[in-house]
Amino acid sequence: MDASGVAIEFLSGLQAARRSGTDEAWSRVEGLLSEKVEWRFAAGDTGAPWWNRLVGAEEVLRVHRSPGSGWIVLQSETVNTFTDGEQVLVEQMTGMPDNFGEGEWRKPVAHVFVVHGGVIEQIRTYRNDLQTNVHGS
Repeated sequence: MDASGVAIEFLSGLQAARRSGTDEAWSRVEGLLSEKVEWRFAAGDTGAPWWNRLVGAEEVLRVHRSPGSGWIVLQSETVNTFTDGEQVLVEQMTGMPDNFGEGEWRKPVAHVFVVHGGVIEQIRTYRNDLQTNVHGS
């Protein structure tokens, strides 16, 4: 599988694993990650360039598997992908129901993957958390 295929498979597999919760689904996701993967999240509402950093496949899976994290209801749709060798940019539109039952929030997210030897070594995620509420469908 090429770098783009690995990145897309990871994102769709992660969403499927969050929904099903099966060990088999989580194992497929884990197989796409380097044991020492680093995932950094940059958000627009903190004033600091990096608000979260996960290191290692075990930590990435633990955070995404944790009950009540909100990840289970997250919906992501891939809008675009760009590949340059081992680097893949995946542009997505993500959303989830809001807390008030008035619709959902949606926002653009960009993930930059570094894939080497068929596994993900690095993910950088950029999103703007200042503008999150877009009600309706």
